[in-house]
Amino acid sequence: NGTVQFHLRGPIGSPLETSTDVGGPTAVSDSNPTVQSDSATVTAAGDYCWSAHFTSGTTGVPDSNDNGDNECFTVTPVTPKLPTTAGPDVVLGNPVTDTAALSGTSHQPGAPAINPTTAGAKAGGMITFTLVKDDCSTLATGTGTNPQSVSVDGDGTYGPVSFTPTTAGSFNWVASYSGDVNNASTAGTCGDTGESTLVNQAPPAISTSATSSVTLG
Repeated sequence: NGTVQFHLRGPIGSPLETSTDVGGPTAVSDSNPTVQSDSATVTAAGDYCWSAHFTSGTTGVPDSNDNGDNECFTVTPVTPKLPTTAGPDVVLGNPVTDTAALSGTSHQPGAPAINPTTAGAKAGGMITFTLVKDDCSTLATGTGTNPQSVSVDGDGTYGPVSFTPTTAGSFNWVASYSGDVNNASTAGTCGDTGESTLVNQAPPAISTSATSSVTLG
């Protein structure tokens, strides 16, 4: 008989790496040879490895450590959703707009990364909005910043951002999220549904005046 102490380390190789006992010593004996660890909460994406130490309570039976086989696993970042919606068509001289609705994000790592005592902040990173012409490669020119970025603070609606093209035509917005340690980057593509907008030529203003002449004979 004796006890088993489980231990967890990770995310390995990260500045956030920590190593901690999980639960307390668990009794084990010939009649109860298989024991399971308590559960642990991990809050940072990365690689983790379990270990276990047996402390003997029987004379002549030595202490022992597991050999490490099948003891490691990987926590992968989540992939958030980033649906976007362009604003209505406009007349030349007016701004076009785009809005993003970020969802499905994970919080940033807690402190420590395993069984934290302090919760992590909401997802960070940036959403970048880019306006391109209908060929999907030429950056739109005009008044404002293009591309332009906004800071992320978890799930939510970001924008609308705006930009005023100097030429009429069809334009496409493309939005991308940079991600962070627990959130994978994600991006739309040119031509996504709801991301095109039309800048119409302004109708010309026409004014007329009538003149008359009379010749007396």
